[in-house]
Amino acid sequence: MELDPSRAGAQMNLGTALVRKGQFVEAIPHLEKSVQLSEGRQPGMLEVLQDAIRRAIGVAQKRHDAELVERLKSKQAYYESRR
Repeated sequence: MELDPSRAGAQMNLGTALVRKGQFVEAIPHLEKSVQLSEGRQPGMLEVLQDAIRRAIGVAQKRHDAELVERLKSKQAYYESRR
């Protein structure tokens, strides 16, 4: 799939596709980029990102990956503060 990394919508589409496949951790960088590129004009993008982070935390907890859980919780706190 060709992806224009400078387009928020393209990043959101890829991130959303990864979320649908259950690849939450992999989706997060694309969703973060979409939020960054949209510069806050699309609040729905932030909500999708926050949901992916919550789901990724759950997966990391099930895997007992404490390091990943902590990194994701830091991201979660950061994006919660942007609301």
